[in-house]
Amino acid sequence: MREIRILVDDFEACVEFYRHTLELDMTFETEGQTYAQFVKGDVSLGLYRRELMAQVVGTADADNARAAKDTALMAFEVEDVDAAVKELKDKGVRFAKEAHDQEAWFMRVAHLR
Repeated sequence: MREIRILVDDFEACVEFYRHTLELDMTFETEGQTYAQFVKGDVSLGLYRRELMAQVVGTADADNARAAKDTALMAFEVEDVDAAVKELKDKGVRFAKEAHDQEAWFMRVAHLR
């Protein structure tokens, strides 16, 4: 597993909590406060703004109730996203968002539930 990512509404408060309250080591933060990464031992924790992930996976227009939007994700690194998507589709997995280049992240990704 690459990381556990939590989708948050109040990014600044969450960074404060994980960095200063839990004293996790912040290893990365984007300009504009959209993503931060923390590490403690072998565990990597990412924070990402919920509304931005909603745009990526197509739920931005969903009901604003928390239950209608994703709250967390697990990110797995694979050598070939398209091959992994095909393999998972062959096993019956349905994707929330097909494989696509996410230019702001400098990577190719796919999202499933």
